[in-house]
Amino acid sequence: MNKIITLGLLAILIPATHISHLFLNSIYNNNPVKTDMVFNLPDPEIMKVAAIGYDNFLADMLWLQLLQYTGDGMTMKLHPETYSLVNTITTLDPYFKDAYIYGAYYLTDNKELGRAISILDRGNKYNPNEWYIPYEAGFLYYINGKKNKAAAARYLNKAGDIPGSPAINKQLAALLISDTATDLEIKINLWQQVYDRAKKSGDKPDMERAYKKLVEFKVEADIENIKRAIKKYNDKYKAQKSQETNIDDTLSTKQPHITADTTPAKSLRELKTLVDQGYLKKLPMDPFARPYMFDEKTQEVRAFPFPWESGGQAK
Repeated sequence: MNKIITLGLLAILIPATHISHLFLNSIYNNNPVKTDMVFNLPDPEIMKVAAIGYDNFLADMLWLQLLQYTGDGMTMKLHPETYSLVNTITTLDPYFKDAYIYGAYYLTDNKELGRAISILDRGNKYNPNEWYIPYEAGFLYYINGKKNKAAAARYLNKAGDIPGSPAINKQLAALLISDTATDLEIKINLWQQVYDRAKKSGDKPDMERAYKKLVEFKVEADIENIKRAIKKYNDKYKAQKSQETNIDDTLSTKQPHITADTTPAKSLRELKTLVDQGYLKKLPMDPFARPYMFDEKTQEVRAFPFPWESGGQAK
């Protein structure tokens, strides 16, 4: 019996020690572990059985490795061993909520949405009172891939049934089913909850990611509103010009002694006109208190680059 236990521990500790060595090496050298690395972890269930009570210890060690392996998540590189690590961590410690949530994000970035959802389903099974786990499944279904609204609504509705869940979850589920909200409105509401939770829990990487998305969406919404106002102004300008032309033609043929008493309309020359004539209540500013730029010739609206972007050209 002792030999079996010893062999079991060796089966775990040999690859685990190798991973720890790589992890500590990378920390010492201040370099992330290579994304093309293959860990060759034993089957998670075998690790769990052979751990003989050290499940959480191994899960924590692999969790640190996962954080090092995925890095800041902003490199847009594939991390092929993400599922192996997340699956093993959550098998060893099925109540490790952060592992489900963090792992699902990075699996989705890794183009593995199906695996991300399966991980979250397992997380919901073992942590039924954590509303954010089914919420994230709904979030990922809508934000990524083909925007599966039905699946997103189902998970958001499930999240809304859990005590302590924000009321917006049920509302979002209803909006997705009724299709009464715009894509941008849905995205803003979804990312706002990611930001709120990250801020509350002190999760700086997620908070930064959500913040950047919300800033981008705010700018997108502002530009859309301005463009709609410009279109209304230009449509009225075209209609007025057409009417003036018809009046001039009629007067010149039937009553040449009468002059048309209309003031010629002008094409939009500056955004301020939209406020002066009531198309906008006020000119919006971007989240960094910068005005939007308007090209009189093309009638296009642009925004300044975001602080985290390179280049000096407006968007």
